[in-house]
Amino acid sequence: MNSNFSNFKNKNQIVKHKNKLKIMKHKKIVQYGIGIFIIEAILIGIWFYLMKPESDVAFNILQIVLLLFGINLILGILLYVLKKSFSSLFFANSIICPLIFYAVWIMWFTYYA
Repeated sequence: MNSNFSNFKNKNQIVKHKNKLKIMKHKKIVQYGIGIFIIEAILIGIWFYLMKPESDVAFNILQIVLLLFGINLILGILLYVLKKSFSSLFFANSIICPLIFYAVWIMWFTYYA
């Protein structure tokens, strides 16, 4: 048997332990994802609060959305190359982040501008 699992008596215990480790790993990835989401939402909100964009700036939304997409995509690729398990978060975030920004953009001009 593998030295890491020498204190287990049978194969069932080893499988259960490995499954438990996988679940713990997935929970940690979910926690990172929620943390990234919260930080991202706060930063986007702060950006809107400080910049107070006007309606004539609306043409620049494509540039900002592409920048957000690109940053998250580059981080995802970099973490994938480094074999980090949470690189998939950044790939998912590259799609979610521009959508959040666009939603806040619409809300800004609907309710605050």
